[in-house]
Amino acid sequence: MATYRGENPLSRAIKEDARGVVKQFVGIMKQIGNIAINEAKTNFKRQGFMDRSVKRWKPRKRKDKNPKIRAILVGPADKGGGKLRRSLRRLNVSNKRVTIGSKGGAAEYALVHNYGLKSGRKSAPFIMPKRQFLGPSHTTDKRIVNLIKKKIKKGFK
Repeated sequence: MATYRGENPLSRAIKEDARGVVKQFVGIMKQIGNIAINEAKTNFKRQGFMDRSVKRWKPRKRKDKNPKIRAILVGPADKGGGKLRRSLRRLNVSNKRVTIGSKGGAAEYALVHNYGLKSGRKSAPFIMPKRQFLGPSHTTDKRIVNLIKKKIKKGFK
């Protein structure tokens, strides 16, 4: 009969394997986050939110001289247009969850537009029309399922 002092070699091997599996899941969650971010950024190009079909955004009240130059939610290039779209990133990643969103000043702006919340100065608040660009969708779910199927076929490599 053998007596081991400290950690059992089998236990150590199992822990190392478990760490490897967790690392694999974190990698997959990062890829899922990238899918969600890319889908949201594509929604800016679509000028609407893609679920099973595109739900077009409500147009601006003030018309631009040339609407082809400036899309909804994308300001003029000379004033830093596209900050909201560029601000999208993975905020948190674990082996169970990935959180997508914006940080800093763009975060509040993103919430107002994505959910159609109250905006404007205190003296003249108004409800912003909902122009969703980020959230659960059939299209994104389908792409995520395809990624997971591909990973399973490859054995999580």
